[in-house]
Amino acid sequence: MELACGKGRVAIPLSQRGLSVTGIDYSQPMLDFARKKAREAQVEIELTLSDFRDFDLGRTFGSILLLSNALWHVHKRSDFEALMQGVQRHIERNRDSVYIQKIACGDPCKHYAGRRGMYQACSLQ
Repeated sequence: MELACGKGRVAIPLSQRGLSVTGIDYSQPMLDFARKKAREAQVEIELTLSDFRDFDLGRTFGSILLLSNALWHVHKRSDFEALMQGVQRHIERNRDSVYIQKIACGDPCKHYAGRRGMYQACSLQ
């Protein structure tokens, strides 16, 4: 699953490589663009309109991605905590595949270091 998937810049290539991809984004125009690009690329991606601070897709995923500067949209610690609660609800148990990349304003992983496994796979740039 990719949170804040936007125009599908990452989701579409992952799907082209044979992965089953679900993306969520808060912007309907971005999702519409991603759908158009996915059709052009002849791949299927499940795209859902949702706020990544409060999402529930009713299932779990082996990996969850939060890429680029999506965390610029998280302005309060309570929003970040809500986001991480959603991630915990959606990550498969006994998995530690949560990737957060290009965080411009500090390291949120340090706030959650005590939650075993959740951030062992964090890749921060």
